[in-house]
Order: sequence, then structure tokens, then C-alpha cells
Amino acid sequence: MRIPTIKASNAVNEHGIAVSERAKVFVQRFREAFDFDGEENEIANKVWEVHQEIMADHDTYLEVGDALGPALRRALHTYVTMKWRER
Repeated sequence: MRIPTIKASNAVNEHGIAVSERAKVFVQRFREAFDFDGEENEIANKVWEVHQEIMADHDTYLEVGDALGPALRRALHTYVTMKWRER
């Protein structure tokens, strides 16, 4: 199942609130992972790598989730769950 990338501005989240520079970096990295041209498991690995880096910073993770929007937030959850179950 291929998740389409939503072309939304990463300058503000879905509520119109400005996103921090740190969150913008992670938004971009997650989008690059979603856009990776490979098998689903390879995409999940890339998403998981970014997730591992940001998961300790709860506030930034929430900010990134808001900036990604609902479709990519669901994709993020799907890929992270997929990798978590493999552990």
C-alpha cells in the first residue's frame, strides 16, 4: 500500500499555527521517508529511523504530527506500528 504525499506547507500546521524550526526539520525528514522509492518495509525502516530520533521529544513530536496533517499522521502511525510489531 503506497501512501501519497500531501503537499502542504510545513511553515504552519493544520491549525494555522507556526511550526518551530526543529519541527520543520523532522517534518521534512518524515516526508522524505514517505517519498522514498522502495518497498513498504524499506519506507517503514526510514520512518522508524526518524521516529527513533524524535520520540524522546514529546512536544516536538506533537508539533510534527500537527504539521504533517491527518493523512500523513495516519501513515506515520501505520509505519511505526508496523516496525514496532517486528521488534
